[in-house]
Amino acid sequence: MTGQGKAGNDVDKKPGDLSDISETLLVTLYCRAVESETRDPIIVDRKACEIARKLDERLAASPIRMHRMLANRALPRYLPANMSLRARDFDRYVQEFLSKAPDGAIVNMGCGLDSRCFRVDNGQALWFNLDLPEVIEFRRQFLEETDRYRSISSSVLDFSWMDGVKAAGRRDHMFMAEGLLMYFHEDQVKALVLELLRRFPGSELVAEVTSSWIVRMLHGPFGRGSMQRKIGFARGVTFSFGVDSGDHFERWDPRIEFLDERFYCNETERKLGWLRHMVRFRKFKYAQWIVHYRLG
Repeated sequence: MTGQGKAGNDVDKKPGDLSDISETLLVTLYCRAVESETRDPIIVDRKACEIARKLDERLAASPIRMHRMLANRALPRYLPANMSLRARDFDRYVQEFLSKAPDGAIVNMGCGLDSRCFRVDNGQALWFNLDLPEVIEFRRQFLEETDRYRSISSSVLDFSWMDGVKAAGRRDHMFMAEGLLMYFHEDQVKALVLELLRRFPGSELVAEVTSSWIVRMLHGPFGRGSMQRKIGFARGVTFSFGVDSGDHFERWDPRIEFLDERFYCNETERKLGWLRHMVRFRKFKYAQWIVHYRLG
């Protein structure tokens, strides 16, 4: 865990030095920035806009196609809206949690360049932003750390990071996994959730999940390479963990309680274009969504 300090002014680390999966953080960042600058934005993320402007020149000159697409704002039209709807729902979950536990701790697992702690902070909460060392090093160039905004440089699967969260002494905890769990295997996700249950009884977990059929499709001949073609992700980026229902985690331990679920991709948001018509069908509605649990 880091101490106090501010992010540097210079972008010293090349985005290309990030691993293939870690580089997906650039896409979510630019989605929030692009949406923030539209008319009637779904979300306003001034930090994302600021970081994107700092990265534009470097990404535009990059040999990596995805980088150039981002610098030129050449994203699929529905994607900024989709990612911003997801971010807004996670924001709302945090706001609901803080309305009950204003001095609680929020742990953003796989935080990337997320700036939620600046969007919905209440002045009392303790924020932990957890990601791989390469990501935290990159993140520190743009986002300030303080006594209440702390970084943890670790794999989420190395459970020693929980020691620092526990030592902070906050009574209430919310753990978030936005755009994270689908990159793991089920045994890894299960081990993580059960360890959170053991170490933080009574905590809440808000996680984005993907359906099993999406995972199978991405590993099949039709889906293989689709994320590379449409968004420019590297070939090693794909999903591994999928569920068939929102209460999937309950089968791992009777003390895990499924509370609710939200579908950020909805048919009322016109900015989603053709995608909003697809979610009228249950199979597509449950393609990717958010689940909410109490652990213990």
